[in-house]
Amino acid sequence: MINQFNKNFFRLYRKSAKFNLELSKDLREIIIGLMMGDLFAEKRNSNSNTRFKMLQLDRVSRLFVLLTVLSWFILIISFSDIINFFEINTIYLNLFSEISSITYYSAITPIALTKLQKQAVIGSLLGDGHLCIQKQNSKYTGNARLQFGYKEKAYASFILEIYNSLCTKNKQLKPWPNTGLPIISYHFATRAFPAFTDLHSMWYRFDPILNTFIKIVPSNISDLLTPRGFALWIMDDAFWNQNTIWLCSHSFTLVEVDLLIEALFSNFGLIASKNRRILNGKVCFMIRFSAKADNINNLRNLVQTYFIPSMLYKLGL
Repeated sequence: MINQFNKNFFRLYRKSAKFNLELSKDLREIIIGLMMGDLFAEKRNSNSNTRFKMLQLDRVSRLFVLLTVLSWFILIISFSDIINFFEINTIYLNLFSEISSITYYSAITPIALTKLQKQAVIGSLLGDGHLCIQKQNSKYTGNARLQFGYKEKAYASFILEIYNSLCTKNKQLKPWPNTGLPIISYHFATRAFPAFTDLHSMWYRFDPILNTFIKIVPSNISDLLTPRGFALWIMDDAFWNQNTIWLCSHSFTLVEVDLLIEALFSNFGLIASKNRRILNGKVCFMIRFSAKADNINNLRNLVQTYFIPSMLYKLGL
């Protein structure tokens, strides 16, 4: 790691070699120690200089890091040398510009969703979960928002644990209402990430009449739905009745419900049918699995390993 750091660090001084700028032994050790923690160097492209980035969370920490780094350079280069350097070469100005423009990121910002988180998002979106889009720094970014019935607090905590790295530190379930009245539900929301923005574009379309985004079923749902995602879908938005499992798919269109039924059969060999209902004066369709013993047993064997004990009742167990 020391050799790699030296390679990256001295690349910053490549054009200033005639000034014989070198790092002192103490400074090398300090910066190498920081690179084991929050400091790192990056080269954005083949033509750019290497710059430092420091993972910090607040302005006080940023100021402290900047002052500390500047003090190190003052210790190894005399003040008169700095003045002369400013006067005779703009490269030195660029050097200090790089150091003073340290970029700050959250130390827990993930690059992408984990496989488990992707499966959880799919299961949630097929159920009661939602993705929201919001504008941040002139760009639109999405986040996930999930709500659970008050009797499903154990399941809500289970889902929150999956999304934990995508939430703010020490995220807790929020009761609703929170005014001392009997709790009706629990909810939480993640932070905004580009990954959610991509998923939002896949799972939502804008309705100009309603002036809002409508959740849809992607045409490639059979490629997205896994046994774990299916299990989370059942735990999220299904119930046991008449010796079988019903999926609450009433928010989707008839075409989308048919697409889901096809995916359940092609992916898992499960037999299901649509059941017409009238909800709030609107025709909708729910998915009902065949109550034949083989079909129900196959379904249970497929998803039971992913269930938490408090939700097994949805499998009739």
